[in-house]
Amino acid sequence: MFPSEIRRPDRLLHQVRERIPFDRPRTLLARVEGSYDQQRLVDCAVLWDEPAQDELERTDRTEQAMQRLGFGLTGRRYPDWPIVVPIVVRPGSAWWSWDEREVWLGLRYGSNLCDALQADVLTVTARGWMSHMDELHGAEPKAVWAGLPKAAW
Repeated sequence: MFPSEIRRPDRLLHQVRERIPFDRPRTLLARVEGSYDQQRLVDCAVLWDEPAQDELERTDRTEQAMQRLGFGLTGRRYPDWPIVVPIVVRPGSAWWSWDEREVWLGLRYGSNLCDALQADVLTVTARGWMSHMDELHGAEPKAVWAGLPKAAW
C-alpha cells in the first residue's frame, strides 16, 4: 500500500458523480484526505472540458485547478498530504489514451508547488471505469452521455 493509493476507487467515483455528473467528456480532479482506511472526498473540480493546446497552458490550467481545490504548501509530513485523483470521463474504451497522458503530464508539472500525492488516473466511460496502475475496474459507475443516442457512446 502506498500513501497515494485510493482504497475504493468505485466508491470515490460514485461520490464524485453525485457532485459532477459523468454526462459529457471532461477531466476532473478530486481531493481526498485521510488515512488509507478512512479516506474521504473533500472536493472535486473540472480541470478541463477539452485538454489544453500546449504544455504551458496545460500546466497553468492544472495549477489553477489545484488552487481551487485548496492544494498548496502545507508543512505537513509526507504521508499526511492530501491526495489528488485525476478522473478522465470520455467515450470509447477505458484503456490509456492521449487524454490520460495529458492529465498525468499536467499534474507532473502543475503540482510542483503543492503538498499533494498523485493517485492513479481513473478513466470513466459508458462501459464502466478503470484505474490504470493497479488495473482495478468495474461496470459502475459509468458515464451516460446527455443528448447522445446510446449508439454514439
